[in-house]
Amino acid sequence: MTPHPTRLQRFIKPAHRLIAAATLLLLAGGAAGCGVVPWIVTQFRGPEKVKPKYEFPPEKTILVFVENDPALGYLSGVELVRADLANLVSALLVEHKVAARTVSQARLQNALEQLPERAAISEVGKRCDADFVLYVQIEKLSFQDIPNTTLYTGRMKTSVKVIDVNQGKVFPPVETKHSVPQITLPPVDENSPTYANVVAGALIVKMADNITKLFYEHEKPRSEPMSLE
Repeated sequence: MTPHPTRLQRFIKPAHRLIAAATLLLLAGGAAGCGVVPWIVTQFRGPEKVKPKYEFPPEKTILVFVENDPALGYLSGVELVRADLANLVSALLVEHKVAARTVSQARLQNALEQLPERAAISEVGKRCDADFVLYVQIEKLSFQDIPNTTLYTGRMKTSVKVIDVNQGKVFPPVETKHSVPQITLPPVDENSPTYANVVAGALIVKMADNITKLFYEHEKPRSEPMSLE
């Protein structure tokens, strides 16, 4: 009678298969080049830890202040995009313990109505009783490459800077602002006049995630491709 395999035996067999597959790939790599070796190493190393670009001091109140780059021009719905992006970034900052508290957009609007039009960002933060302002500027925002068609291709690019309301800009330390990589959604052919709202929502979610990850340690999968050429 065949003995029942132990947990260790059940684990060893898949491990042997993995090692055998790696060996075959190494042999193939010897004939076709060494590109396969980094890929194998990548699979065993696991996800990559990404350090924050800037770490806020603990137990602070952060105001997320989103504005358009003046060069962006008028775009229908951009006011809602600004508000939704600010709200989502604020929620993520608290969720990931970057901020103890954030300032509501209603309070920000109330402060802006009471301040001069060209008030400094630090003054806006002080009026909102914030310790820091995370200032986000939307530099590019589009839902269609060709307006008034059924083809939607969302694009969004932003930059950020962090202002200590008492000390001034603290991030980035040298540059005027820190650029956040552009998000480009795959094109979708959709014959719906409201599909721009769907595109806007997807852009906001992805951009809020990218912005927030600048400020806490997170993991990302190692994406080095396998090559046998």
